[in-house]
Amino acid sequence: MTSTAIWTVSEDGQMFTSTTDGTQPNGSTYKNIFKAKRTAGSSGLAGTWESTELKLSSPTAWEIEAYQGDGPSLITPAEKERIDLKFDGKDYPDKGPRVAKGTTASGKRIDERTFEISGKFKGKLLYTQRLELSEDGKMLTATLSFPGVAKPKVDVYERQ
Repeated sequence: MTSTAIWTVSEDGQMFTSTTDGTQPNGSTYKNIFKAKRTAGSSGLAGTWESTELKLSSPTAWEIEAYQGDGPSLITPAEKERIDLKFDGKDYPDKGPRVAKGTTASGKRIDERTFEISGKFKGKLLYTQRLELSEDGKMLTATLSFPGVAKPKVDVYERQ
């Protein structure tokens, strides 16, 4: 077991809270709290939820390196996960102790500061992520879209 989560729906059925305690592959522990409000549905867990708050016990750290001159290596140290890919449209295996066999990613350059990653499992598209570096090189905006989900998830990272 790597984590436990407690899911709670408020008495009026309009708010959802998930509190997750876990251990990363590198041995560090975390506690994350996610809250969402109901936008569709009437009771219980089934319905449509929109996030309102996310508290992470420690920020997510990414390392991005050049990979064989024509693509990036995206590394998540706490997860011990690594994606090495080129901008040639081919699928490259995602690596890490908790990565399911058959998980791949392909890359496409949009412009000098922007590229997209398509994540797949056994050939089926799971997500598309657009990474855009600010003009001053200090901020990275990651826009994560899932098939069939209208609203993308947007995270902004600050260069350390």
